[in-house]
Amino acid sequence: MASKSPHRQPHPCAGLSKRAHEVFEQIAIGNDLAGHHPRILDTLVFRALIERSEEQVAGPFANTTMTISRYCVPLPVHMAWCSWCNENAGDGGVHD
Repeated sequence: MASKSPHRQPHPCAGLSKRAHEVFEQIAIGNDLAGHHPRILDTLVFRALIERSEEQVAGPFANTTMTISRYCVPLPVHMAWCSWCNENAGDGGVHD
C-alpha cells in the first residue's frame, strides 16, 4: 500500500488572489466565456497558467464577424491542477 506524501503539491495559482484561483478553475473546466476580469486573465496568461487564442465568430449584424478571445489551460498545468485536486479532495475547496 502506497503512503501519501505529507507534503502536498501547491495549487498552480499559489500566491494569487482567491478570485484568480476561481477564474483559473473555471477556465480549466471549460468555462472561458464567463466575462472574467481582464486583469485577472492577463495575470494568468503572463504566468503561463492559461493561454489566449483568438476566434472569429458571427457578428451581431448580418454578414459580420467579430473576434473574441478564448482561453485554455496548457496540458502540463492542467495535469498539475488535476493532481492538486486529487490531493485536496474533500478539503472544502481550500486553496493552498
